[in-house]
Amino acid sequence: MVYGNHCNLIDAGKEMKTEGNLPTYNALLNYYFGVKFPSRDEKITTNSSLTFTLGLIAVITLAFFAFAILVILNQRRYSEMQRDFINNMTHEFKTPLTSIQLSSDFLSKQPAIQHDDRLNRYTELIRTQYQRLNSQVEKLLNIARLESSEFKLKSESIDMHQLLDEVLDTKAAESGIEGRVFNRKYYATQHHITGDRTHMGNVINNLIDNAVKYSPADKPIDIITTDENGMVKVSILDRGIGIAPVHQKHLFRKFYRVPSGNVHDIKGFGLGLHYVRKILRMLGGDIQVNSTLGEGSCFSFHLPIQYE
Repeated sequence: MVYGNHCNLIDAGKEMKTEGNLPTYNALLNYYFGVKFPSRDEKITTNSSLTFTLGLIAVITLAFFAFAILVILNQRRYSEMQRDFINNMTHEFKTPLTSIQLSSDFLSKQPAIQHDDRLNRYTELIRTQYQRLNSQVEKLLNIARLESSEFKLKSESIDMHQLLDEVLDTKAAESGIEGRVFNRKYYATQHHITGDRTHMGNVINNLIDNAVKYSPADKPIDIITTDENGMVKVSILDRGIGIAPVHQKHLFRKFYRVPSGNVHDIKGFGLGLHYVRKILRMLGGDIQVNSTLGEGSCFSFHLPIQYE
């Protein structure tokens, strides 16, 4: 092997120096060519450190990404388990509730019970508790349907004023609401929308039900409709306990209820407003709340009007 001296391509006038001899390998029969870069050692070490650092960052990133995927998959599995549980539970409740309803209706029509105040009061209590439990079961069923990938809303023409009257007439006939005043202030000139009549009825019923639960029985509730930028606006105004500003932004979260300490005099699952907003958004609308603590609340929603 012969060392070929220093070949300087940058500065041709620089003096060439012999740095040393390349090692000779007697076992190698053929010639080979070797190139030495004396000034490259430090840079190679620096590049190796940078490569190691970048590799470490890449490994940490991949580990974090894998952990995030695992968490998402677990949450999805828990969500599916929760949805299946709600479906099974609510459907199991439906059968005995139907039996209770039929039995209470049959009992209330019996002459012996109609002429006995005590038995009549017990029958009415059964019917009231049936309505209360059935309402909660329906809310759970509606939420379970919403989270199903197969859930779709019907598309039909709805007269909002007519639908409001139907819901209010039904609500006024419920036990415990006798004497409640509902002021119907229908100012909207265009009040036909396209949507699902059943679910829109549930939306209105939930909002009115909240107004009834959170306001005194001697205070009226206003239902107002107006025209607003090509949409019909429906407002439910009560004069009840109101909602603190810190809680208003969380009202539409699933299972969220305004804290009331250890007092649970108003029952519910915190699903009604979550269901309301989801249905309205699926129909191209939305809902807002304006409330003052101790003075009352106003829930307003907008929906696109139907053009003929």
